[in-house]
Amino acid sequence: FGTISVSQPNSTANLYLAKLDSSGKFAWAETVNGPGYNMGFDVALDGQGEIYVTGSVGDGAKFGASTINPQGRHLFVAKASSTGKWLWGVSGVKASSYSASSTGYRVRVDAKGTAYAAGRAYGRLGFGATTIKTRGYDAVAVAVDKSGKFLWADNFGGDGSDSGHGLYLNAAGHLFLTGEFDGVV
Repeated sequence: FGTISVSQPNSTANLYLAKLDSSGKFAWAETVNGPGYNMGFDVALDGQGEIYVTGSVGDGAKFGASTINPQGRHLFVAKASSTGKWLWGVSGVKASSYSASSTGYRVRVDAKGTAYAAGRAYGRLGFGATTIKTRGYDAVAVAVDKSGKFLWADNFGGDGSDSGHGLYLNAAGHLFLTGEFDGVV
């Protein structure tokens, strides 16, 4: 990261968040502490310059004071200040004794600070008070309020491999998703 050095010696894959200035020089870089695979896939900013990230994290991932233990690798949404300091992070969690996983590929945020993420999920998973059960790999969408509480989660798909890769949020608060599906949905 230019002259900025960060390290995570106990991690298999390290998630980073970095800001470059208009001349391409790194202004700052932050990481997520934790022993597992921690990967970021998308970033969005709200009107105040606060930063929202989605991807996939494993047990023990630390976003500032928030430690995530999803019982595997799961979709997360995290919020950082405009200077890159982690404010909170939340993730889906395994909701049964069977195999489960999820990944967030896109994140968007509305004027109220609600973050929306799209991705894919497998198995039975909990997102706050909502539990979803997939039929295979399903597309998934979640909403998280500005303080890091899941508002809702939903999934769709058939027996094949389905995924949400693109997400657009319009001024009326409608979400538009795009992705892939296999077979009949």
